[in-house]
Amino acid sequence: MAKHSNVTGLFSLLLIPVFVVAGCGGTPESAEGIRLTLSPDDFVASQDDRAERDGARTERPDLEHRTTRDAAARAGGVTRIGEDDSFELPDLTEPIPTATDRLVELDEEELAALLRVQRAEDGEQELLVQAMIGQVNARAIYASDVLEPEADRLKALSRQVSSEQFMRDASAILEQRLRLIVRDRLVLAEAMRELTDQEQQHLRALVERQRQELLRRHGQGSPTLADNRLREATGRGLEATLEQYRQAVILSRYRHRKMLPHVQVSRRDIERYYHENYEQFNPPRKVTVHMIRVTNANAARVVEEQLEEEPFKEVAANPINRNNPDREGLFAAGVSGQVFADERLNNALEALEPGQRTSRIEVDGEFFWIYSDHVEQPAARPFDGPVQLEIARLLEQRAMQYHWARYEARLMSEGNYASIESMTREVMRIVAAIYGRDP
Repeated sequence: MAKHSNVTGLFSLLLIPVFVVAGCGGTPESAEGIRLTLSPDDFVASQDDRAERDGARTERPDLEHRTTRDAAARAGGVTRIGEDDSFELPDLTEPIPTATDRLVELDEEELAALLRVQRAEDGEQELLVQAMIGQVNARAIYASDVLEPEADRLKALSRQVSSEQFMRDASAILEQRLRLIVRDRLVLAEAMRELTDQEQQHLRALVERQRQELLRRHGQGSPTLADNRLREATGRGLEATLEQYRQAVILSRYRHRKMLPHVQVSRRDIERYYHENYEQFNPPRKVTVHMIRVTNANAARVVEEQLEEEPFKEVAANPINRNNPDREGLFAAGVSGQVFADERLNNALEALEPGQRTSRIEVDGEFFWIYSDHVEQPAARPFDGPVQLEIARLLEQRAMQYHWARYEARLMSEGNYASIESMTREVMRIVAAIYGRDP
């Protein structure tokens, strides 16, 4: 086992209510933490300062050059940590580091052994799921901690695939569930060590407020009724739901207080993202194009005569058209960019207004007429305050995800817990006794 290390230098925890949907397996990943609010004005540069925007990052307190880290620090009144601890913005093309490499790949011998296990009686199954399969920081992990959140998924899977495939898929599912359990418990232990007495008091007040809300919504004031209804709806009783909420609050605040003040997103980063993703904010026009194509000069003369008398789409619907006559010659609907493979056809289309057609165009011995049926020009979004704020939040979120993943990977490598491989194999033996062959 690797030795677990303590992380120091964090900020004090500001406990503000969050709302967690009860009943999710494990600690909810979607629980929101502190969101220190920025405004569009934080990212609008004055004309005098635009010349400086390509220079080095600055710590000036003016709005034009404020980074998200600076704004967060000022808004939350937190202490800035040393520059050596700051986190640079990662390359957005660089994948977020993960620790998802499979540790357990059932070989033929292991698979055969699992398939030979007979299904246990119901009473025995209840005892099996209470078995301890491992630990995190000397805190037991029981089979039920792993199996209960995945129970519905495993039952459905057992009916859909063969026994062999079920064992392989269940192994992957439960290994991932164990990773989440270990990770959350390691992070929770770190976060709990950072709580001051005052923060513990605030946390208790938050949990009590959530208790009263659950009693009101699910029990009409009755703890017993609320407990029963929560179990029916989510599989968790009142106390388990409150513990889930408590852990979600702690983890959410810890994550944001650990990462957000360190993440630096400069105005230059924002500008670069805008220019590198220009079409995202200034989408090209979308056109709907009809086309007539014939393969010889005689057919071309017939088309020319018909176009003098009839609307384009009616002519395009004639069988003489080799391009989709059943749909009035429709070639492309709502497309942007280069519509045709031939540049001459693209140039001709570009010159058309909606409702106009080209004259005859000859390409490689074939004859074409193009009709611009509809043009949609999506609204452009200039590089103004709201767009800059949107980009800043996106880059901030991406940087937080990246650095949090690195932090989790380090915590997993240094933490004190039973190996995920051994716990997965242990829980798979219990799965075999629950979903195994009939006696």
